[in-house]
Amino acid sequence: YPFRAGISHTWRTHCVELAESLALEPGTTDIVLDIGANDGTFLAECQSRGAKVLGVDPCPVGDLPMLGERWSSALVPGIIQMHGRPDTITATNVFGHVDDAEDFLRGIAQLLPPHGQAAIECPHIFPLLENTAFDTIYHEHLSYWSLRPLELLAQRVGLKVVEEIDYHDDGYRFDWRIVWRHLETGKLYTARDAGCSCPSRNILVSHCSWT
Repeated sequence: YPFRAGISHTWRTHCVELAESLALEPGTTDIVLDIGANDGTFLAECQSRGAKVLGVDPCPVGDLPMLGERWSSALVPGIIQMHGRPDTITATNVFGHVDDAEDFLRGIAQLLPPHGQAAIECPHIFPLLENTAFDTIYHEHLSYWSLRPLELLAQRVGLKVVEEIDYHDDGYRFDWRIVWRHLETGKLYTARDAGCSCPSRNILVSHCSWT
């Protein structure tokens, strides 16, 4: 059935909050790529802040730049050639729908530049079980995730889970960002710090903010 996220006021508000959490301030010149962009509501919010935007969706809607494909690592070379590497990659309410989660994340890892960040939103299995929230189970959801499997899969493709955010009662956003440790100073840099792309020796590390 045709689903258009932008008809929901709650979703439009969430898009504003998501853009702010990713440091997409007004006047930004970042490139933002949204996987499963639907009607482009989040991209429109980013564009209004000055970002260059690109959506990836097999059924694109609207007049924003869209690639009418299902996301996979096979798309990465063409995107780099035609659009460059995005500073920010997002995937909201789509990760649980894919049948090859490893390739999905591998494509993100291959496309991100060293200073880039990726945010993926998907339901958490534990609140679903604890609250017997069976009404949030749909036939198109191929997987439900807890934190540890996400950590292991992210590590396998070169990503690090660095933040977990509860943004509504029955789900979580797993926010994956590249984090660097400077080998000489030992200081941690997030993707938004100026030091993250310095030419000195760096190593990718895991930095977790949850308890």
